[in-house]
Amino acid sequence: MAALLTNRKSFARTDDLARLYGMSAWSGEGEPPDFTDERRVGLLTRPALLASGSANTRPIMKGFRIRSALLCDTVPPPPDNAAANNPINLSPTSTTREVVEAITQQPGTACAGCHNTLLNPMGFATENFDALGRARLQQVLFAADGQRLGERPVDTRSVPQVSPGDMRESQGAGEVTRLMAESGRFESCLARQYFRFTFGRMEDTATDGCALAALESAAQSGASLADVLRLAALRPEFRRRTFR
Repeated sequence: MAALLTNRKSFARTDDLARLYGMSAWSGEGEPPDFTDERRVGLLTRPALLASGSANTRPIMKGFRIRSALLCDTVPPPPDNAAANNPINLSPTSTTREVVEAITQQPGTACAGCHNTLLNPMGFATENFDALGRARLQQVLFAADGQRLGERPVDTRSVPQVSPGDMRESQGAGEVTRLMAESGRFESCLARQYFRFTFGRMEDTATDGCALAALESAAQSGASLADVLRLAALRPEFRRRTFR
């Protein structure tokens, strides 16, 4: 199960996606090639997570996806006045990280609590990839008219707190991936997410505890993905489903 997080194979079958990886497209035959860039450490560095659909990266949304989808953490809803769905504007003088920190991490504000601990640190870990998912060392700065003004180094240092209270600092996606793999929380969350997919509903702690415990135990014990999927389908709750 952990291999889903750390797998470094390129499955890019089209030239446009392969170019983002700096590689040739895979033919679909034989063993897929490994990433040639060591910064591609697995799931957290694939364009499916990194690409923003805008001209700028979106570290807040990346942090939210990792927290909610890969660690199953509950992130409180933003305040009513938060521009939660708006992309961060490019700055002619500051990196995206610096802009996000200035907006969301001011001491004493309603934003700072969640952004300082839950969202921003996770998102900052992959700021060495641009809005298309291409690896970079510098962020290019542009004027409002599109003129290139210069470059600033990207900073991926953060304290991601993969597990509550873990205050170890990380440097980029590789170290965050390692912390996630060590914690066992990724496998546990994957089992929980598959439960939700299989049963078509959110879990009920009072009635689904046994099923969830069985899936999570299998996932954390080193069972293959196929074994965990099979276990879910063979659960008595799956064969005798009730609809609400």
